[in-house]
Amino acid sequence: MYTYVVYGLGMSSELRLPELVPSDLPADVWIRLAPGEMSAVQMDDDVRLVTGRPQECTLSWRDIGTFVVRHGREIVIDPASGVEEGALRPFVLGSCLGVLLLQRGLMVFHASVVSLDSIAVAFLARKGYGKSTLAAALHARGHDLVADDIVVLDREDDGLIVRPGYPQLKLWPDSVSVLGQDPNVLATIHPHIDKRAWRLTDGFSDEPLPLGCIYVLGGGDELCINPLSTKQALMHVLPHWYGAMFDGDLLGTFGLASHFGECTDLVKAVPAYAFQRPLDLSLLDESARMVERHFAGLAAGAGLLSASHEPGTESQC
Repeated sequence: MYTYVVYGLGMSSELRLPELVPSDLPADVWIRLAPGEMSAVQMDDDVRLVTGRPQECTLSWRDIGTFVVRHGREIVIDPASGVEEGALRPFVLGSCLGVLLLQRGLMVFHASVVSLDSIAVAFLARKGYGKSTLAAALHARGHDLVADDIVVLDREDDGLIVRPGYPQLKLWPDSVSVLGQDPNVLATIHPHIDKRAWRLTDGFSDEPLPLGCIYVLGGGDELCINPLSTKQALMHVLPHWYGAMFDGDLLGTFGLASHFGECTDLVKAVPAYAFQRPLDLSLLDESARMVERHFAGLAAGAGLLSASHEPGTESQC
């Protein structure tokens, strides 16, 4: 068995997960390989199938395998015939882990988070709008990564706390290149996906951090950061709750009340900003510097790191 820590949880796994941080913590989560243990899932023309109840979900991917996630404590894997163990890892550390964290009653979002002056800053975006790439650019400028892809929040009396994930970013080759790295020396996250796994050797925050604000990334003609009202922020955040993933397949399982409630708690706890910018990697460093400047202004202003700001202020273009 391999033992790790991720999102503050001890993990014991029969599957080697080199992306994670080794740990001797007592196990909260077990991952078990069970070839041939589960009944064959009929996929028809679907690439993915998600079924089950809140505390026992089955996720199947054609040519990969079937994964059963139970009670926030166990992931059981029945690999497809001939699939290599390395091909299973992104599904375990992505969708299956996200479901397991939801089962534990945690606030889980699809986002990337970095530490700016020991305060967590989250980036939310639709696929292709560069949340991991912007996080990587800030990491290259000396800021610690807190989590990428899956972000887990805890409620505390004075706000929300971000649990540390694991020291890896998922990036497309052109993003890796513009950050001064050679994509050819990085492993792909999956044999059929060209995204690369950039495993960090330093610059990872392994301690929980307070969440300071949210940036919602979008396209635009120029670099511009504008505040969002609580209502505007809620509309932007709703698609990024992890229970709303899989084209909404899990919404019936985990409930619309949880979806709306946790997204509302998030936007009431911290201010949110729309960061519009051209989708041009040549502007990546300038985008990272704009975030630094904007956040420094928030941190310097009395009370600005709360959700009590008025719309139409604190803009930067």
